[in-house]
Parts: sequence; C-alpha cells; structure tokens
Amino acid sequence: QIPSILVDPRDANLVLVAAQGDRHKISDTRGVYRTTDGGRNWTKTLYIDGKTGIQDLASAHDVPAVVFATTVSHYMPPGYQGRTPPVPDTGRTGTALYKSTDEGLTWREITGGGLPRLVGRTSLAVAMNTNAQRMFVVGPAQVGLFRSDDGGTSWRRMAAGDARIAN
Repeated sequence: QIPSILVDPRDANLVLVAAQGDRHKISDTRGVYRTTDGGRNWTKTLYIDGKTGIQDLASAHDVPAVVFATTVSHYMPPGYQGRTPPVPDTGRTGTALYKSTDEGLTWREITGGGLPRLVGRTSLAVAMNTNAQRMFVVGPAQVGLFRSDDGGTSWRRMAAGDARIAN
C-alpha cells in the first residue's frame, strides 16, 4: 500500500514514496523510498521494522528539501479479529514523526517539546512561507491539532476542546 507520494516541485525526477507494505505480512518492503531519476531506480531511505509502515509525507512547496514523515503500525497478526491490534499503554506504538533536511536522504525522529505520544494514523502539513518551520499534526488518539513554529522542536495544542478535530 502506498498512502503518500511527494514530488519535488523543482525537480520532477526527485520523488519520495511512503510504503506501508502488506497488512498481513511482516516485511522489509515498508519505508520511505526515494528516486532521483523519475522512478527508474529506487533507494529505501527510512525503514523502521517489518511491522511499521510510512503513513504520510509532507513538505512546504517553497522549501522542498525539508520533508516530514509519519509512521504507523501496519501489521495485523494471523487470526486477529479486530480492526487493528491493541496498542500498549506504554512503550513504542509504531507511530512516530520523522524529519529530513536533505531531500529525504537521512531522517531523525522528532520527540518531546510538547509533542504528545502519537498513536495510530496521523496527518501532517507544513505551511508555506515559514521556511518549513510551521507545521501541524493531527492524530486520532490525541483530539486536537498540534502546531510547531520551529520545525518540530516545540509543540502546542490548538483547539484542545474541539473533539471534531481528529484524524
């Protein structure tokens, strides 16, 4: 499954693809894939594990070298009858936020600074004309919109009481 494709606005040959992988198999095909030749050759630049896929990719049109990616647990064990496997109360959830400042070549995880523990599918966006500093994250387990004005270093919750704002 490919939930997100990001094409560099200045170079159509530079493309990033978010791959979730097969929901019913543990696989190393999950991750962010990058091409610089319009799709003839691909390199995997972000990989978490065989159960965790990439959900979303985002960048600001005016600063395409800065890219953000969210991960999501995307594996359903054989015989599991529910929609998604239960998420533990502590520890890693499979959901995380990553940042690249070199067009998706290398990545670092963004944590802390007021960013809540992310669980499940998330959506993200990067605002234009902010030098890729203003960004927004919405997640299903964290009702509300989270905003960063410094490229993901610190976060604040917006419209905390509005339960309509959820992914």
